[in-house]
Amino acid sequence: MKFIGQKVNNVKVNFSNDGEIYVIGDDLYIENVTQDKDIIFKTNDGGTATEVMRIDGSTSNIGIGTSSPNRLLTLTNSTGGGAYQAFNSTSNNNTTIGSDGTGAFVVYDDTAGSYRMVVKASTGNVGIGTSSPSEKLEVSGKAIIRKSGSATAHGDTDLLVTDATAASSTAAIQILGGNAGFSNLQFSDTDSYSQGAIMCGHTDNYMAFKSNASE
Repeated sequence: MKFIGQKVNNVKVNFSNDGEIYVIGDDLYIENVTQDKDIIFKTNDGGTATEVMRIDGSTSNIGIGTSSPNRLLTLTNSTGGGAYQAFNSTSNNNTTIGSDGTGAFVVYDDTAGSYRMVVKASTGNVGIGTSSPSEKLEVSGKAIIRKSGSATAHGDTDLLVTDATAASSTAAIQILGGNAGFSNLQFSDTDSYSQGAIMCGHTDNYMAFKSNASE
C-alpha cells in the first residue's frame, strides 16, 4: 500500500483504495477502509521489519507482541517470557502487573524487588507477600481482618480480627462443623499438629479441652 494523491497541510491522503490518513478539526485520523482488515504497526528492528502492534479490524482488539489478539488488549512476549505492564508514580516507584512465564498473574514491586501478590495458573492459589502459595490463600506476614474502625494489632500479634474500638463493638470468629461432627481449634508446634485443642462436639453439644491429645 503506497501513498498516492496530494498533501493537505503536509498530511498525505488517499491510500489507493485500502485506507486513508486525514485531518478533521486538527485531529489526525488513520482509517482502514477495507472491511475487517487490520491496522498494523511495524518498526525496523536491526534491519528487520518487525510487527509491534496490531488493531484487529474485525474485533477492534489491540495486540502488542501478537498478531491475533483475543481480548480488548492482549500483551504477548514472543520470546516465551512474561508479559507485563508497568505503572510509574511521580516518585518513580514502579509497580508491575502481568503474567509471568508460567502463566501466573503477578503484582510486583520493582522498587522493593518483591512480589506483592501472585495468582498461580496451575492451582489458582493466591499468595500475598509470597510468590509460591501452597494453599488457596497464603499470606506471608501479619494480617488484619477489620470490620470497621481503626484498631491496630499488638506487636506480637500475627492475625487480628477486630470490629471497632468502640466500647460496644463485638468481634467474632466462627468455626462451623456438621451437626453430627466437631468444630475444633487446634494448638500446634513444630513437633506436633495437636499439642492442645478446644473441641465442640455437635452431636451432644459438649465442649472439651485437650492437652497432649488427651482431655
